[in-house]
Amino acid sequence: RRISHALLSRWDDVNTTASTTREIACAFDALCDCAFGIDKEKYDPCGMRWGLETFQSILNLTFIVNANGGARKSRFKPLSALAKRLGSRAILEMRTTLLSDVLDAMSKDDSLGPSASWLLIELSKSYRIEERSFPNNWKRWWMDALFPFFIQSSGKKRRSVATHALPIAFQEEHGGDSSFAAELAREIWSFSDGAKSFSSHLRAGAIVTIMRAARNAQLCDPKHFGRIHIKVVKSVNNKRERKTKRRETLLKGESLHLGTKSMSNHDEEEANMSFFDVPHSMIETASLSSCEISCTDAMELLCWEGKGSSQTLPGVQELTLLRRILPRHLRGYVFNLIFYIFVQRNDEDFFR
Repeated sequence: RRISHALLSRWDDVNTTASTTREIACAFDALCDCAFGIDKEKYDPCGMRWGLETFQSILNLTFIVNANGGARKSRFKPLSALAKRLGSRAILEMRTTLLSDVLDAMSKDDSLGPSASWLLIELSKSYRIEERSFPNNWKRWWMDALFPFFIQSSGKKRRSVATHALPIAFQEEHGGDSSFAAELAREIWSFSDGAKSFSSHLRAGAIVTIMRAARNAQLCDPKHFGRIHIKVVKSVNNKRERKTKRRETLLKGESLHLGTKSMSNHDEEEANMSFFDVPHSMIETASLSSCEISCTDAMELLCWEGKGSSQTLPGVQELTLLRRILPRHLRGYVFNLIFYIFVQRNDEDFFR
């Protein structure tokens, strides 16, 4: 306990350098091995008791209101090291809202994202293993925590949570589930609060943000813009081949809408919920939104190539959307410019 207290105190020191932080992390991980033991099937009871007490102590410092320092990057490192050994059940018994609390900390301070992600990875992996007989419990656990951040008006908070948390929820190597992306988008699509405070622009911004994260996780179909699959879509890694295919498609003027699949196959897959098609009108709405984050996410989907994508954007469908979107952006810019000139001229005449 004295050693762990010394390491944690040194971790919280603002003058600690990055290299020293890595050394402290390695030392704390070695301390956990000594306390818990190496055999994962039979951890030492005294080490488990020490781990639970230490985890609870750090939680109190991090999430209790008016705690000293609050959420810090340095406090998520020991939490992730302990979560790897304690398991999600023991941790969630201490604090059932831990996932929501970590996401809330991420949304308020974007710099916490990378370090807090390690804790989420260990929690998600452990929860999936412990609840493997009930896979829907894992999805509902993530859905209940993520949903409030995607139906709120703050695009900045939504983007921060999506950047750091969604890759964990979508990728199986991080303890996630590849089918969760389509389900989350489907839930946002069907959500209605009754008071109409969740407008079409908010809905479009939320779905486009989810689609952006899904494309980075290679869950979007490169041959059908806007389609989120429940499994990873294989991509073509040869950049020259991607450019050649895109050039041929643009020259022929072909649409990549359904590829070689027939409409009957498309209907069968949709009935089985093997994918979710984001309507192009939804992407268009997001691109014209007053929310800068939503607009940026939509234009990034249209103009930038996603990580692992099998084609170089923009393609045929992306160009079709851009042709409809850009004139509206220019029209708004011209109106704003005329209004600015008119008001400025009237102000000058007034002061004369």
